[in-house]
Amino acid sequence: DKTVRIWREGELLNSFEHSDDVLCICFSPDVQYIATGSRGKMLKVWHVDTGQRYISSQHRSPVTSIAFSNDSTRLFSGTQDGSIRVISLKRGSEAS
Repeated sequence: DKTVRIWREGELLNSFEHSDDVLCICFSPDVQYIATGSRGKMLKVWHVDTGQRYISSQHRSPVTSIAFSNDSTRLFSGTQDGSIRVISLKRGSEAS
């Protein structure tokens, strides 16, 4: 149903929606964010506690892999066409 759900001990804490199949998911090391990538070429970053979307980034190809930096300040995304992006979580946009 294109929804990511976070559960703790049988209790639904939050859910995050995409318009297409979710292909990858990753929690930030500080557990403040969850990132999701979809077949619909979207990368989304959400605040775990509030459920609010923090970043949406359209890619040219399905997002197939994501990983946070150890300090939770950057997010790396890889797509089916082989491209990689680095997003600054402090700025909420692509890192230069």
